[in-house]
Amino acid sequence: MNISKYIGFTGLALAVLIGASSCKKSYLDTKPTDQVAYEDVFTTTKGARSVVNGMHATLYTVASTTKFGMSSINLMYDLMGEDLGMTDYNWFYEEANYSSARGGDSHPWAIYYTVINNANFILKHIDAADGTDYDKNEIKGQAYAMRGWAYLQLIQTYQFAYNSPQYVVANGSSALGAVANGATIDEALGVPIYTTPGQVANPRASLREVVAQINNDFTEAETLLKDPNIVSRANDKSQINIDVLYGLRARAALYQQKWSEAADYARLARGSYPLSDRIDLNAGFNDLRSREWIWGSKINQEANGIYASFMSHMDPKVGGYASTCMKAIGRWLWLGSSTDPFAKRLDSSDYRITWWIPLSGPKPAESPFNLWDRGGQRKFSSIKPTSFLADYPLMRSAEMYLVEAEGLAMSNDLAGARTVLQAFMDTRNTSFDATTYNTKDKLVNEIWRQRRLDLWGEGFRLFDAKRQMARLPSGVTTLVAIDRSVNGHWNSNVYSDNKTIQSGSPLLNFRIPGGEIAQNAACVQNP
Repeated sequence: MNISKYIGFTGLALAVLIGASSCKKSYLDTKPTDQVAYEDVFTTTKGARSVVNGMHATLYTVASTTKFGMSSINLMYDLMGEDLGMTDYNWFYEEANYSSARGGDSHPWAIYYTVINNANFILKHIDAADGTDYDKNEIKGQAYAMRGWAYLQLIQTYQFAYNSPQYVVANGSSALGAVANGATIDEALGVPIYTTPGQVANPRASLREVVAQINNDFTEAETLLKDPNIVSRANDKSQINIDVLYGLRARAALYQQKWSEAADYARLARGSYPLSDRIDLNAGFNDLRSREWIWGSKINQEANGIYASFMSHMDPKVGGYASTCMKAIGRWLWLGSSTDPFAKRLDSSDYRITWWIPLSGPKPAESPFNLWDRGGQRKFSSIKPTSFLADYPLMRSAEMYLVEAEGLAMSNDLAGARTVLQAFMDTRNTSFDATTYNTKDKLVNEIWRQRRLDLWGEGFRLFDAKRQMARLPSGVTTLVAIDRSVNGHWNSNVYSDNKTIQSGSPLLNFRIPGGEIAQNAACVQNP
């Protein structure tokens, strides 16, 4: 998907008019027929807010049966890791086999640059809109935050981790980049940066420049959103408020290995969002009102993609695509590993054990269709058995507890990290004892394990694996590879050449969409 399509007027009209799409009408390829001139949109802050709302709606708009916004992109990120697999050949097979990523899947690129383009329109025009300064600042703060979020997603998708032993770099005059050991963040290729609307395609900026853009956007957003005089939108969790911004800053700091900063921002982000109790943990992860959700997409009946939806692919009870291809959990999480000293069997007293169909025992009656598969997922379910309808989480306080714990452990505050991890685990497994993790390596690896146990299906595993392959502080064992060869149900559904993906493999990075390469001669392709 070429970038010029999203740097012009079409991107703005998309954000304002979003919600009319269905799985038969791709919002990526169809120009709306009832566009409103952007001059009119930005006459008032009310009009500008429609662009903000449209920008958030971009995150769940349907393009096709496997492309329905961030929940489908996050599903792809997780299927490329070790912990989520499929029980049969079906939808998302190419995503799980790296074929989509290596083929230059245009969906992530289009989503992120649509958000960036609309944020740029807002930032260019909002100051001239008719409305209060408080409204303008809140709208502007969300635009900065969303733009920073999009660049953070992009850099993690198209390049190795920030402190990686190797990076994708330019390769002389070749249009194809190369993986180079020992390269610097100034040599590492980032993604094109745009801070104003326009039609001129930019080359890939350096990794340093992209990270600076992310940090600058988040700094601007924090200044604006923490103003006590702005109208709080905390009751609408689909919007970005100061708590969401703190969470985004925590993610960015963790990516950059700014450990103490990551811990501090994560603590701020989670402060108003208590961890879920056992009942809430098993309620289906489908309601934005859940107390531990900080940010998410509110998906109503009109916006629901039916078969083109997250629950169609995840919940077999609704009779969608998951009915014949249940998503199943990697057995490493269940059974541990004889070759991994940090892996262990899931404790039977852990409340999250109900998120998976047991690997043995009586056959469960899972649905009216009597569909079941050993290791099949139960974490996500639709609001009603036949509705396909569910909200989607984008940030939870559970994640922030784990970011905080990792940040503290990496910065050598092991006691503080154990305290935070224990508080988190008290809501998951009352028999857990954090004091048994008495070395930095054991503690960090247990925190990583808890991320895998808690966050699967929410789009973290590929980014986490890349980050855990980076150069880490002394006393912490780096991840050597994404090993999908020991997960049982994976064996017949993963190509033999990508069952084990080593830390410098080009497979870890998405290739840039071919349309972008064709339209942007200065954009170097990933190897």
